[in-house]
Amino acid sequence: LSNQVNRLLEVNEASIARQREFSANVAHALKTPLTVIRNDDSSLLTKQRVDELLQLVDRSLARAKADGMNSSFTGQIEIYPIMARIVEGYRRLYDLRIELQESDRSKAAINEADLFEVIGNLVENACKFGKSKVLLSVNNGVVLIEDDGDGVEPENYTDILHRSVRLDERVPGSGLGLSVTKEIIAAYGGQIDF
Repeated sequence: LSNQVNRLLEVNEASIARQREFSANVAHALKTPLTVIRNDDSSLLTKQRVDELLQLVDRSLARAKADGMNSSFTGQIEIYPIMARIVEGYRRLYDLRIELQESDRSKAAINEADLFEVIGNLVENACKFGKSKVLLSVNNGVVLIEDDGDGVEPENYTDILHRSVRLDERVPGSGLGLSVTKEIIAAYGGQIDF
């Protein structure tokens, strides 16, 4: 019980820190798309930018809401079914072979919304940068997401986890996904490796 209470306090402190960064993240991420909207005459491009903006706002608000309702201490949830739902969604969005490989029935002590956010962000990145396929699996509590894209140089691994850092500007995005993912994983005592 003492360990659980201490862990709850740590998660709450991390949540407060994320809330502080939330305003800065949203303000920074909205600045460029809003500038494009203000200066652009093309209605199609404007619609695309507005859609990106709305998706970002929705994800950010969902993230803030999930922080306020963190329930990781009520039990463990199975990882594989969450991955299966995410894979099904991304198969409709991307023209890639997205495959969920045979996995075990690992469970994690994490809020379902947080697990969706983490895996969803990682799969979205894999889909954006993969050339033809994305493979997912979970074994012994380790979620593995692989793609056949060009990859990231090892010296940039730390950089891509920082807010608003984007190594490839050709692909749409805000640079927040991996930063948010890192924060969520850290809040639960996990780690992300490349």
